[in-house]
Amino acid sequence: MNATRRFSTILAALAAGRLVVAVFALETPAGEPSQDFSHETAYELKAFYGGANMQATRTDGPGPSGKPILNVKFMSTGENSGVDVAWSFPEQALDGKTFCLHVRVPRGPVPYLRCTFLNAAGRRVSRHGYFQAGGSGWRTYAFPFGRQGGAPSFQQEIKTPGAWVCKAVLQFCGHAGKSYEIELSDFSMEGGSAQAGLANAEPVPPPLRPAVSATVANRTVSQDFSDNADYEVAAFYGGANVRSARVQETGPTGKPVLNLKFLSTGQNSGVNVSWPFPALALDGQTFQVRVRPRSKPLPFLRCTFTDDTGRRISHHIFFHTAAGTWRTYTFPFGRKGEANAFESAVKGAGTPVSQIVLQFCGTAAQTYEVDISDFSVAGVSTESVLPPPEAIPAAHDPAKSVQAPSRPPQVIQVGERDVQAVIDGAPPHSTVVADRTRVVTLSASLAIDRPLTLKGLNARLAERVANTDLLFVCADGVCVADFTLAGNLGSVSQAQRASLVTVLADDFLIENGVVSNSTRHGVLVSAARRGRDVRNGVVRNIEGYNIGRDVVSIEGGGEKGVFVRDVRVENIKGCRSLKRGTVEVCDGCENVTVSNVYGEATGYGVDVQDHRRKGQVNRHITVTDVHVKDSACAVRTVNHPLGHDGLTIRNVLGEGKWDNSDSWRPVHVQNTANVVIENVRIRDYTRPHAVLLRNCDTVAFSGAAVENSRNPGPAVLIADCNDVRLEGAALSGVDDVLETGILCRIDSSETFRNLRIHGVRAPGAKSAGILLDRGPGGGTLDGYVVTGNVARVVDRIRGRHAVVAENRPEGP
Repeated sequence: MNATRRFSTILAALAAGRLVVAVFALETPAGEPSQDFSHETAYELKAFYGGANMQATRTDGPGPSGKPILNVKFMSTGENSGVDVAWSFPEQALDGKTFCLHVRVPRGPVPYLRCTFLNAAGRRVSRHGYFQAGGSGWRTYAFPFGRQGGAPSFQQEIKTPGAWVCKAVLQFCGHAGKSYEIELSDFSMEGGSAQAGLANAEPVPPPLRPAVSATVANRTVSQDFSDNADYEVAAFYGGANVRSARVQETGPTGKPVLNLKFLSTGQNSGVNVSWPFPALALDGQTFQVRVRPRSKPLPFLRCTFTDDTGRRISHHIFFHTAAGTWRTYTFPFGRKGEANAFESAVKGAGTPVSQIVLQFCGTAAQTYEVDISDFSVAGVSTESVLPPPEAIPAAHDPAKSVQAPSRPPQVIQVGERDVQAVIDGAPPHSTVVADRTRVVTLSASLAIDRPLTLKGLNARLAERVANTDLLFVCADGVCVADFTLAGNLGSVSQAQRASLVTVLADDFLIENGVVSNSTRHGVLVSAARRGRDVRNGVVRNIEGYNIGRDVVSIEGGGEKGVFVRDVRVENIKGCRSLKRGTVEVCDGCENVTVSNVYGEATGYGVDVQDHRRKGQVNRHITVTDVHVKDSACAVRTVNHPLGHDGLTIRNVLGEGKWDNSDSWRPVHVQNTANVVIENVRIRDYTRPHAVLLRNCDTVAFSGAAVENSRNPGPAVLIADCNDVRLEGAALSGVDDVLETGILCRIDSSETFRNLRIHGVRAPGAKSAGILLDRGPGGGTLDGYVVTGNVARVVDRIRGRHAVVAENRPEGP
């Protein structure tokens, strides 16, 4: 067959960062239609998850099949960021076809290459991925449509056989901060019959889409985001997990409201809302948009006007769009706007405009929600601005508006399908059940951006994939249960570490999981990364093995004014945490309870700490039932004097072979007010100060036992503390090695008050069961009572209002 193959594409300007070359007609032999990247070819290039600084050139080639070469250069701004190469064609079923692509990566492979086929609604029908794709020589990659590919690839079929396809997308993805250069020769299809494939396709005329027009009245033309408005919602520089929905309420002008939610995956990532229209000169027009960020301000909002090649003609930027209230933003075309905005005119007056793009941008790893009411233009005459809606045919492309799922909750089995695709398609409050016996290897993060339950996930991060959290929870009301997750510790440096589960949402439940080989944390709950408070969650029944940092980390962002509040961490086991420990509570947490913690061969059981930044205050933290073995610490507070208040530690046991490489002690509490310590047992410790309190106020300490101390002591050190009540302590050494049981010392130049010590048993301490002493700072102790102890008391402070009486070294 020598039939002529003819492709046609839409001639329209695309959003900023995307290149379109015009309509093409391509002659190929029958049975092998191909995309040859010649200068007549219409394909699209755009950033994928933020692959910025993109350049593309065509060379004469030829490639392996004799066709011209497309050369693409890009810098990957985030892990798995890169570039899309895409083109559209008339809808048809492609079952039985195999597609081939010729690729050469002169300076080494890209982490992965993916080919995705989309239907008219923009949903995936079939896709394949190759890891470590390319190399210095040309290589051919095959994508058998709807079937499993070669051994190094994976395939995911989303829809049933016979589904129609109208777009193919090639995605080349890299590691964060690295530059790549890729050469493509041609993308061709072979197999089946010519009549059933792309052969003999009649040219499709470019569809016209509605203008920015819903009403024409009072010299104003408005875009009101009603159901018949043809606008596009897409990621901008990697603002992934974009969701939009029209809500029932009306905005300030009575028009419908468009609600946008997106997770910003990189600095200035976000979402585009755009629409094309017939080219018009817009000189002298002023545009307005009504915006209301829901819970936190947007770093910036931009309005861009482009010509039919995608070049900017005029744009405005507003910084720090305030949250909580409706505000009207004004964009006078070609002129400077309000005081907090700037405008740039790229082309001269009279240049026709073919597209308007609104961009809402955030900061990395934060979720935003924005409402938009209407976008309007008022000018010299309505007739010269935009035509009335009846003059333009309706759009036929439903893929341009992303709808929030409206189906009832379901129980969905993942099976062999792509986990992210199933999550993305699940209605809110559904239960997604993965096969626990199927290990899924991932090179990109999974994200849960709606309330649902995910059960049974068994996943591991691919080797050498850096700066990539395995699972993001970025919607309220998510449950992740019965999971097994593994990182790639050993193939990624600590400078590029990432967690396995990261929670940036409220009302969460993370339970019944095993985490291992993470380069950072097993489970991270972070208000700092979210950018606002995290509230009401539970992390429980988690086992962690060979973890680079903490098995569970609860991280506030007090320096930013955001906190983790009202969270419970229960029944956590950690073995071999290389640089940290089992549970961390840090940097701005309130009302956090940690209970039933076991740590073995680890840095600590529980750590409550800050990182020296003002505002990182931890308040009302409760730690109970901690058992460590062969470790450095049981419970410690790496706190600095920032105002930490309210710490309760109960039921602590430390034993085994102690790791003396850490400068912290088994129970080490400092720089905290209102401390309660009860029932602490430390066995076989080989250094001084098994229990240490420093610079703490209002301390109630009871039920301490330091057993078989293998150091002359002191077993307990209380330094520079106010209002301390120590009640009941039993201290003993091995072979009478213990010289001092409890040392109360004043190191600073201040005066401290209100020390009470009663019920201490240290009969075997040779020098002093209780020693009151001062350092060279010149400080003193006032108003202390040491009575009723089975211990020899030595008072070197001799402060005012002291009572030292009824203490017997050998007991009654």
